[in-house]
Amino acid sequence: MSSKTDLPGVIKRTILLFVCAVLVLFLSVFIFESSRNNAVKIIRALGLENASAAKILDRKVFLIDLFGGLPVGRAVMTNNGLVTLKDKEVYQCSGQAQTFGLAALLFNAQAKVSSYIDKNTLLPLLFKETLSRPDSPVETKEIVYDHENLIMEVKGIKRQILPGTQDPFSVMYYLSRQSFEPGKEFDMNINTNQKNYRFFLKVSKREEQIVNGRKIGIWIVKGDIKRRDKSPRHTTNLTMWLLDNGEKTPIFIKVVASGLPVTARLIEVQ
Repeated sequence: MSSKTDLPGVIKRTILLFVCAVLVLFLSVFIFESSRNNAVKIIRALGLENASAAKILDRKVFLIDLFGGLPVGRAVMTNNGLVTLKDKEVYQCSGQAQTFGLAALLFNAQAKVSSYIDKNTLLPLLFKETLSRPDSPVETKEIVYDHENLIMEVKGIKRQILPGTQDPFSVMYYLSRQSFEPGKEFDMNINTNQKNYRFFLKVSKREEQIVNGRKIGIWIVKGDIKRRDKSPRHTTNLTMWLLDNGEKTPIFIKVVASGLPVTARLIEVQ
């Protein structure tokens, strides 16, 4: 008596095994990545406890995780020092971000930004942004800031801005130049689109940790980003762990935007 292979059953079992394997892999990656989201572990892994207190790290690479453990992107921040912009010496900071891993299969994109910052006021004079996707034309945007007249110009359109308006890169450069103490607050303005946003930060505390026999300090800063018109929409909450060195190096950043948790972990420095 001959037996027939139950093909539908074999296919179902194969699919089930494949799904289980994917889930196990996903959970393994998630657990492994989330276990590394710790400021002390990051400092130890990168040897930052040996860095001079005054050292400025010119290049920083971050891994972007969704839900604290699913890698979705990679970002690079570079401090290019002094450059010339229209016969004027300014600081330039640039960055590049790209989707990573499984996220790139769903949404493959790359963004490049550059900020030109006044050497004296630490306010942006020019902000450039480029977004590239394989299936779309390259999108570019340039913003010129006129802080004396409180306007910014985008594609020939002038918009009103608030005093001390920053862009996302210049605001981090500004913070890197400030002195910190527990309880200190920073109430800043950001605008790279149409609406004026409030970027509020408060220094929560300073922790001291021993890493490989050396005492290091870590600042914990909490805050939020929301529209100045008090609209409850588009509110982002964040917590940052910064190394207590000459530039307040970002070690780990946790962001919650529209209920979606995203983290950025420092993985490489130069």
